[in-house]
Amino acid sequence: MAAPCPGKVGIVTAALIDRVAGIIDLLAVLTLLCGLVLSILAGWRRFARAEGERTARLTSAALITFRITLGRWMLTALEILIVSDVLHSISHRTLDELAILTVIVMIRVAMAYFLDLELTRIERHERRAAEDATAEGDGPAPTESGETESSRFAQRLANRG
Repeated sequence: MAAPCPGKVGIVTAALIDRVAGIIDLLAVLTLLCGLVLSILAGWRRFARAEGERTARLTSAALITFRITLGRWMLTALEILIVSDVLHSISHRTLDELAILTVIVMIRVAMAYFLDLELTRIERHERRAAEDATAEGDGPAPTESGETESSRFAQRLANRG
């Protein structure tokens, strides 16, 4: 019985790795779509739960909830795509293909980094605004532990991400 040709094994392995990377790409797309739907629901829930009349501040809070939730899902999808890129780099070993994949990974890592910075800034700003509104007496009343509904909601969002 003849030994298998190493070239064929490499081709089969590369094809399998490419197929797995393609499935992971699909998972990233599904993550983005799921995140979009859940972000819309989170923003709408924040808007619908508000008592009293609808104000610009309330609309802004619902939009911030939407942005934070969507941003966290986008970060997750970017991380999934980076895994896919690593798998693609294993199966594509020419210098040109590796250079292109390296640039793509670097761009995705930079996007994830700056998106995370922006989301952290928005969350801090939202917490400060809720604390200021509570201190002025026109925001939601704090519970016995000193938390407001919006700070508990922001904390639940942060724990998910």
